[in-house]
Amino acid sequence: MDKDQLIHEIGKTIIQDIGGHNPNWTHLVMVGTIEDGSSKMSGFVYLKDGKYEPVSPSGFATAELLEELRTEMAKDDHKAPWRTALIQIDRNTGEIKFDFEYDRADRWAINLRNSSARAAELKPSET
Repeated sequence: MDKDQLIHEIGKTIIQDIGGHNPNWTHLVMVGTIEDGSSKMSGFVYLKDGKYEPVSPSGFATAELLEELRTEMAKDDHKAPWRTALIQIDRNTGEIKFDFEYDRADRWAINLRNSSARAAELKPSET
């Protein structure tokens, strides 16, 4: 698959997996990190009532697509692969935004200590 197809598939997979379990979502935000031959994904589902819930994919499909995107981008761009991807999906507009970090794998890292602050930081602005 080419980059555009992969981006579409990643968005579709996240919506089916995460959005399918949370019918009142307005935004889905996922952080995928690929390092040392392994990948991890976590993020937040933002709800209509203004609250959020931490989430992670239920399987490996999204991470596998993300790894494929990373490989394709590095090949097409002729540069080192990115380390972390930030994916934001807006239910209202259908827009999927990607941002990539090439240097710091921990740029958007989500953990127990920073979960609330990271949820506020990564929350997409209302459109």
